[in-house]
Amino acid sequence: MALTVASSERKTEYLPPERFDLAQLNLNMGPMSAEEIVKKSYAFSEKVMTSTTFGHQSAVILHMVTRIKPNAKILWVDTGYNTSATYRFADRLIERLKLNIEIYAPEMTSTRRNVMLGVFPMLKIRGMKNLPAK
Repeated sequence: MALTVASSERKTEYLPPERFDLAQLNLNMGPMSAEEIVKKSYAFSEKVMTSTTFGHQSAVILHMVTRIKPNAKILWVDTGYNTSATYRFADRLIERLKLNIEIYAPEMTSTRRNVMLGVFPMLKIRGMKNLPAK
């Protein structure tokens, strides 16, 4: 069943993932530039959201998106495991690009999570010892 969203401007139908023909989408969008894909996304729906990690390619992508849609919604899930350089970079980019950003963070801090669950409990890296879980 498809989800239909009605707005004052137009009616938009969102197809469930199993109805997407990924091969056809790749064929149609393959020759498009990143900028053309972003423009097409906003032409399809106003409910487009861009997510970021503020990694090394974020500035280019966020600059392109905000040039096309100045008030674009940007989502950042701040896990608490970023470096101080990442937080400084994020602050500068948020201010410089005037990002319309929503920041989500876990209720439990990364330090508390490490103490309660052990350091990176899902990772098993040779030579790295996790703190014992209490």
